[in-house]
Amino acid sequence: MVGIGTSDVNLDKFRHTFCSLLGKDEDSWGLSYTGLLQHKGERSNFSTRFGQGSIIGVHLDTWHGTLTFFKNRKCIGLAATKLQNKRVYPMVCSTAAKSSMKIIRSCATPTSLQYLSATVSSSSSSSSSSTSSGSDSDSSCGSDAEACHRKRCRWRT
Repeated sequence: MVGIGTSDVNLDKFRHTFCSLLGKDEDSWGLSYTGLLQHKGERSNFSTRFGQGSIIGVHLDTWHGTLTFFKNRKCIGLAATKLQNKRVYPMVCSTAAKSSMKIIRSCATPTSLQYLSATVSSSSSSSSSSTSSGSDSDSSCGSDAEACHRKRCRWRT
């Protein structure tokens, strides 16, 4: 399971329970390999299953307060909103023996005036035009300006 959580996550509460810890409380959000999204102990279908060799991306936009997940570098959807002013940390957990996960890329960028200008410009142009720009756009993941912001953190080969 991959996701995020605040420093208030109670890691001892489920010490004697065999369960996926992320998302069991209101202070964490987790995506399971089964495709279930978990928060406040509630599970919802979010994506198809993933497993060995899958690349799971977690994009936390602190400016807009959103959490978006990616699978094999394709957006699978918006998982949470209203996360502004929350200090969160990346988290992983597993109930499977001999499982492993590794961080491929980590990136943090401050919100720039250029990004904010692109957001305003994109809002103005999207009302006058309905064409999509670029092959990476996905309507479930936000505006083109947000896609541009994500590209700044993309893994470069």
